[in-house]
Amino acid sequence: MRLERIMAYRSLGIALDRIRRYLDAPERGPVALLLRRVFEINTQIEDLRGQQRLLLDLVEDEGSLEGARGRLHELGDLGRESGLDPARYAELHASFERNSPDSHRRLLALLGFNEADIRELLESLEKNA
Repeated sequence: MRLERIMAYRSLGIALDRIRRYLDAPERGPVALLLRRVFEINTQIEDLRGQQRLLLDLVEDEGSLEGARGRLHELGDLGRESGLDPARYAELHASFERNSPDSHRRLLALLGFNEADIRELLESLEKNA
């Protein structure tokens, strides 16, 4: 039972020393341990969104995506070679839109999609949700 709890908490990204402290004093319950991890994840998400914005700023500054829309088939080929099927590709777009809609739309615009194309893609994502 103890090993199963340790493995479950580790799968959630909780450090072994914190798990040990909790298991050594179980009367406090797991709520504080779990909530602390939730707050850590929230911080990581915000940090990743900041990195995402910075990356898009750098891409935009470099202008390296000009004309990239014509090369989207190359990205599709790369995705398929990596095991991305069309359904998973749509899931990635939908997740990006849910979690960072501004960054998702910005990337689409940088890839050369116009407003009508972006609306069409977003409508398609909503229909398939």
